[in-house]
Amino acid sequence: MTIRTRESVAARAAELARRHGVATYTPQRLDAPWIERIALMRPAVIYSFYYRNLLPDDVLRTAPLGAYNLHGSLLPAYRGRAPVQLDVGQWRA
Repeated sequence: MTIRTRESVAARAAELARRHGVATYTPQRLDAPWIERIALMRPAVIYSFYYRNLLPDDVLRTAPLGAYNLHGSLLPAYRGRAPVQLDVGQWRA
C-alpha cells in the first residue's frame, strides 16, 4: 500500500510539470514581491496544490483562465490535519 502525503503529491506534480517545461514555484508566503513577480509572469492559469491560504485577489486576477487549488479532500467539509481520513471515516455502507 502506498501512502501519499500532501508533500509527495505536490512534489510529484512539480516534477511532472518540470519534465514538460512548466515552471513551478513554491514561495513560503505570497507577499508583495511575489505577487508582483507573478503578475510579471502573466500566467494563463494558476494551479496550486494543498495551499493552506486563500490566494490574494491580485494573484487570482493575473490568470485569465482561472486559478485552481487541488486538494486531496472535499473542501470545506473535510479540512484540517487529516482531511482524507475524515472523509473516508464518513463513508457509510
